[in-house]
Amino acid sequence: MYQKRVVTVFQSLLLVSLIGCGGDTLDLVPVSGTVLLDGKPLTKLGQGGVSFYGDAPLGAYKIVVNAFQNTPDEGPVTPRQLLNSRYYDPAKTDLKIEVVAESVPGQYDLNVSKK
Repeated sequence: MYQKRVVTVFQSLLLVSLIGCGGDTLDLVPVSGTVLLDGKPLTKLGQGGVSFYGDAPLGAYKIVVNAFQNTPDEGPVTPRQLLNSRYYDPAKTDLKIEVVAESVPGQYDLNVSKK
């Protein structure tokens, strides 16, 4: 349920920011990256998909990461956060990216911690 709320908040903020933009078209550029914990991709640590791909408008973005310690065989249980709680909260996250027209490989990789 928490993930759904974060996505809804993000979508609402994105919609508001897009509505506020003037001009005829929105410049979209490809964005991809990997979330790293202790220098290793979370996918390598078995916590599920954490890479992101897609197109985004140019500009600055705050990033929220949802990564949990639960495994599928546990069934429906209360999520146990894998990372520091600030990464789950749009008001507290310190993760930011600046989407630019010409990025370099690794530019959008995000380093997170458990503490």
